[in-house]
Amino acid sequence: MRLPGFSRIESLTQVGEGLLAELRDARRVMNQPTTDVLLAMVDTVREILASIESTGAEGDVVVDDVIAQIREVLADAHWW
Repeated sequence: MRLPGFSRIESLTQVGEGLLAELRDARRVMNQPTTDVLLAMVDTVREILASIESTGAEGDVVVDDVIAQIREVLADAHWW
């Protein structure tokens, strides 16, 4: 579902959902890099939600670094 005006949180949660799906489907085991990026994602989502709650907009929360970190974990062939 597209949320007009909320492209950052949508982009972040979409890529994070891919990682969570791999964990759920047992295609990946939980390890330290996976834990770290999931916690970074949660922290960033909380920041965005706080901004939305106080201003009605996502604000200037940067998501690109966390998205890149999640994609790096997803691409890691040595996850077992």
